[in-house]
Amino acid sequence: MVKSVSAYFSDIVFPAIAKRFPWLVGHISVQLQGSFGLGIADQYSDLDAVIWLDDAHWQSDGAALQLMLIHDIPRFLTTTSEQSDHPEIVVHPMSWLGRLHAFLEDGSDQPWEEIAVEQLFQIQKNAVLVDASETFAKLRQATTPQLFPLPIWRKRLVKNLLRLQEDMSDWRKTILRRRSMESSIFTAEILRTSLTTGFLICRQYWPWRTHLRWAFAQLDPDVASVLPWLDELAGSTDLDLAETCLNSVLEAFTEAIIRRELLSRDILADLLWADRLAAWDNSQWQDYLRYCRTQAEQRGWAPEDFWIVSLWK
Repeated sequence: MVKSVSAYFSDIVFPAIAKRFPWLVGHISVQLQGSFGLGIADQYSDLDAVIWLDDAHWQSDGAALQLMLIHDIPRFLTTTSEQSDHPEIVVHPMSWLGRLHAFLEDGSDQPWEEIAVEQLFQIQKNAVLVDASETFAKLRQATTPQLFPLPIWRKRLVKNLLRLQEDMSDWRKTILRRRSMESSIFTAEILRTSLTTGFLICRQYWPWRTHLRWAFAQLDPDVASVLPWLDELAGSTDLDLAETCLNSVLEAFTEAIIRRELLSRDILADLLWADRLAAWDNSQWQDYLRYCRTQAEQRGWAPEDFWIVSLWK
């Protein structure tokens, strides 16, 4: 049995392709996805590999190549426990990279918000065995987290923190009402939002949910240190303990955000209005709130009714 994925491709897959489709040699890129692509595969892992072809070769030879990969070469994982019900290697056209192609072109107007963060993580972190046209090397260079616009990091961070705030309130009510299914749903949502918030604080992309906790543990120590609290929350049915864990996570996140100067204390103290007024890219957002409060006062309204001014000017 071949011991490594790279040996499997070099000893079995590539020779088979060269024999059957010699004209494709030099036009193939191979990307490993999932746990094999991250170097963390275990006994439960499936091999998920993609052979990328330019669209012309994919159109003319892709179907025949896919059939050969399924039926004419041995699988990498062969035992019953490892056998998967999907092909280990699939053949994709380069056009399926979608909007990522924009990052291969010159220009500053890149579609950052149109690309899934998980896809950007995959470009940055997953192994590429062969990169015939250097497409993946170029994409990796063009999409590093350091190039990701800071206002978008801040925007997503505000929205995540607000979502946590709102979900925590609703989650607590489901527990008090003894609605176990709804509380489990909220627990899962809160855990995922907490994890992605940590990546936002560190300005790092995150993977698909299968590897979310593993990647979180690789973040800066001041953020990754909240994992024991999140683990406790994941398995807890005690409301007080769960709230204590969540509050500890939020306190650690707040300190990390302030330390990195990502958001001001004013924004963190008023997330709802920071979100509504796009405070991450609007330095005058508090001026508008002061205007609304002044207008409410002049009309003889209660101070807490200032928000009505924002709707009925």
